[in-house]
Formats: sequence, C-alpha cells, structure tokens
Amino acid sequence: AGTPVAELNQVLAEHGQMLACESPGFGGAATVGGTVAAGISGPRRPYAGALRDLVLGAELLNGRGEILRFGGQVMKNVAGYDLSRLLVGSQGCLGILLAVSLRVAPQPQREVTRCYEMKPVDAYRFTSSCLAKFLPVTASCHSENVLWLRFSGSSALLADLDRKCQAAMVFFQRVVRPSLEAQDCSKNFAAAFQVVGQQQRALYPLYSGRSEEHTSE
Repeated sequence: AGTPVAELNQVLAEHGQMLACESPGFGGAATVGGTVAAGISGPRRPYAGALRDLVLGAELLNGRGEILRFGGQVMKNVAGYDLSRLLVGSQGCLGILLAVSLRVAPQPQREVTRCYEMKPVDAYRFTSSCLAKFLPVTASCHSENVLWLRFSGSSALLADLDRKCQAAMVFFQRVVRPSLEAQDCSKNFAAAFQVVGQQQRALYPLYSGRSEEHTSE
C-alpha cells in the first residue's frame, strides 16, 4: 500500500498496462494506499469506472492490532458483502491499509486530445453528442471557455477522428442543442462540468491548452 502511484504506473506501462481510473500522482507523493483511502479517481472515471471498481482485495490493520483480509486477487472473488471496496474513501478510519489488489487495464495504442472553444452549456452538450456517436472519449475538461476531449484506442478506431468529431458537432448543432434549449437542468450540469474541469486542469498535464497526440509503443 505504500508503493508510490507514479512507480506503479511506470511498472504497468512497461507491460502495456495501466490503472483505468487514472488517479493523480500529486508530484510523486501519492501512494496506492493513500489514493485508495482518499477514494481519488481521475478524468477517466466517467468512462472507465471509479477507483472502487478496480479494488479486488485489501489487507488492513485495525484498531485492535489485528490484520484483516478481504476479497482476493482475481476478478470474481466475493460472495456477499464486498468489504474491500468499503475501504475506498474511508480516509483510514476503518484501519491502516497494508496491501491492496487492483484490477488493471490494457494501455491504449493511441491517445489524441482535441480542444474546442465553447461555453460551458455547449461543452456539456457536445460531449454528450460525442458519446452518443460512440466516439472513444476517455477524458473531458472545460475551463475558461475551452473544452478538452481526449480520445483513446487503437489506430484503426481513431482513424479519421476529425471527420467523426465534425459529424458529432453537426449532430450537436442540429439535434441536441435545439432539443435542450428550454431545459434548465443542462445548465446545472454544465456548471458542475466546468468546476470539475478546473480541478482536473490543475492536477493533470493532459490539459495543456492545445491539441496533441500520443502513441504508445
């Protein structure tokens, strides 16, 4: 549990794997146990699941000095209450984490980031349009009237991405925007979308203010 998140990510990357939740490393200071205890997930959470979804098992030291073990190290390992996931976000009040088993995911072959200038309400709706078009969005952020969208997958999946994004933009302008103009709920979602975007921008180098592309070897 005391393993730094940055070190874990480096080892996983060498084997073509990654933590799907993409928890922040906080400059190398974050540990696996601290991340689980705080329940911190990253920008991939809406698309790949939260940190609690990745926890398979845990070992902790309780207030009586007893070592307790929950879950296991395989995908299907619990019959009844899954107490290991209860530890996610518990802030250490249930005990000190000694070890954690986490599910990992394959690292995408390519990652492409695109930027769009638009207001918060339009950013929320356009992101929804991209998801409706089944585009492989894996991170989103809106700050200072700029929307960042990251797309991840194989080279074949991301082929002709700009044309597909343009199709999503047309769908947004002709279908989504007119149908939601009178709904105040979308404005509330957009406001929350912007606040979260500002927080994500402060934690992750992904949102650098420009479109870019990354290919995994």
